[in-house]
Amino acid sequence: MAIDRGKSLERVERRREQLYDVMLRLEQALAAPGASDRSEWQTDLLAKCDEFGVVLEDHINGTEGQGGLFEDVAERSPRLISRVDRLRAEHESLQQAAERLRSALLSGPFTDAELDSARAAGLALLGELARHRQHGADLLHEAYWVDVGEHGD
Repeated sequence: MAIDRGKSLERVERRREQLYDVMLRLEQALAAPGASDRSEWQTDLLAKCDEFGVVLEDHINGTEGQGGLFEDVAERSPRLISRVDRLRAEHESLQQAAERLRSALLSGPFTDAELDSARAAGLALLGELARHRQHGADLLHEAYWVDVGEHGD
């Protein structure tokens, strides 16, 4: 069953924008000064991490769920199955990276080394997300010959 291409791609673009927006908020929280008020930094970053988890779950449901993007790509372009499988694996890796950040944030109060460790976990998550968004943009382009714009997934 092929999905309605116009509506489906609109939903994909909306989820891509949501991922991009939460990525920016997470980066801003990571970059905020943590040395002066570690508790506030920790609380803010934990909230951004939780927000990321919700947006990521919506993204995963929309791509992996029944009638979702991956199902349509597999039907439309079977040659792209390996790319779909890679993106599925990246979803799991992103969830694990977010959980590592969350665990690091819950381990406070922070020493300087623990603050640096939490930031490193957050930066690793952002790097994985940036790569995932590019892989998703590549898949969309190949499957639908569309440009997903500057905020691609």
